[in-house]
Amino acid sequence: VYSLPVIHTLASDAGPELRGLLDGGLSSDDRLAAIDLVRGGPGVDAAYRVAEGFVGRARDEIMAVGDNAAARAMADTAQHLLDSVRELRPTG
Repeated sequence: VYSLPVIHTLASDAGPELRGLLDGGLSSDDRLAAIDLVRGGPGVDAAYRVAEGFVGRARDEIMAVGDNAAARAMADTAQHLLDSVRELRPTG
């Protein structure tokens, strides 16, 4: 089972190299090389953009139910979670 950053990296120009590392058993060196490819490729940023879309939609749906303290807290929690991983993106 691959994460969304891995899936996006597999669909990028780095895909063939990553696919070669992931096919078969992963040695420690292969695992580290795959991590570097995913971190250095477009996958993390692409997955973050997908998450941004989900958070935006979630906030809109939550606020459509009602604009009250509980709804704002739920919407803010989703945004806070997204904000907490922003610095992990290669583009920051």
